[in-house]
Amino acid sequence: MSDYKFLFGPATGQSFSGTVSNDIITLSSGTFDNGDVIYVPHSNVYGLYAYCIDGAAREFKFDIEIYTDVPSSLNTSDGKYWEVNDVVYDDVKSYRIGSQVEKGLYSNSYITYNTSIDYTLIISNQRREYFAGTANKSVKALILKDDIVFSDSCSEVAYGVGFAGEDFDTFNNKFKSSLEFNIATR
Repeated sequence: MSDYKFLFGPATGQSFSGTVSNDIITLSSGTFDNGDVIYVPHSNVYGLYAYCIDGAAREFKFDIEIYTDVPSSLNTSDGKYWEVNDVVYDDVKSYRIGSQVEKGLYSNSYITYNTSIDYTLIISNQRREYFAGTANKSVKALILKDDIVFSDSCSEVAYGVGFAGEDFDTFNNKFKSSLEFNIATR
């Protein structure tokens, strides 16, 4: 089984309450397995995705570089929860994260009035199956699902992702390409 997976079909409307220390969330209640993923909104604008590193202790780790300004305590009734076995796609050998930085500047002094960073997750350039052929290897199944998360069991992080769009030209159900997803940071 792959160390990198796309999960789908979350349980919605989940209540989560807990504390945050550095990049670890410790929830006060719930039953989780290592590798499960949660989404916790923490304001009208921000939210974060986290990977379960210890189900017994209800500890989740998040990427502190992507998900910033996280308060020291979290409480929501609008969370989402993906189980480690809800795999839609696991044919990923490697991935990279791209960053697009935009700064709004004014005057000849170049004073910054706004900065935004958008992230993309790009999975490796390799031969892939477009239609369902092998379990958890269909690109079509992956890109048509809603509420997708990418989980990395090596780094123990997870990202909410969305597929923006691309043209596919298949030959005998195969094509060679990388796939690019936008990472949800809001």
